[in-house]
Amino acid sequence: METVFFDGRTAVDLVGPNGLGHYSNRSKASLEEQYGKLELISLDEAVNRVETRACTDPVEVEREEWDEALNVLPPLLWRNDGHTESFRCVEATVGTVHSTYVRVGNRYFVMQRPIREDHVDLVARVSRYLLRFPKRSS
Repeated sequence: METVFFDGRTAVDLVGPNGLGHYSNRSKASLEEQYGKLELISLDEAVNRVETRACTDPVEVEREEWDEALNVLPPLLWRNDGHTESFRCVEATVGTVHSTYVRVGNRYFVMQRPIREDHVDLVARVSRYLLRFPKRSS
């Protein structure tokens, strides 16, 4: 299992077999002078933390923004069930997180979500938002 120096936002460097940064060839103390306090965590945990930070709640958008995103590049995982629809932008924002568009009825939303969340999960997330904010914001 690979270990990284993590600064709370991103992996600064892999930890090499000698305990120094694999790419920087610097000690943890030396890296902390530049980046502040560092944790030693697994690469998988670092990826998970970075992706979790990148995720956002739904934000309502105009239909024009939705249409533009849908038509810029071929959509990824596009699904249309009549009353609900979702798709991802092909390019990831970070890791497996993509700009994700969801339509429920005639209301349109964008959020940053991991690719593993399927259409049903995305619609459920927006539906929870709609329970809290039933009227369209102006």
